[in-house]
Amino acid sequence: MRRLLKSLAKGEEITQDISTLEDESIIKQLQEAD
Repeated sequence: MRRLLKSLAKGEEITQDISTLEDESIIKQLQEAD
């Protein structure tokens, strides 16, 4: 999760495995929140 948040903060594309997240749609919501 820490790596995902770091990538989001830098504005990088998410290339890590997010299959372990309970709700994968949160990544898109966080990207759009900027």
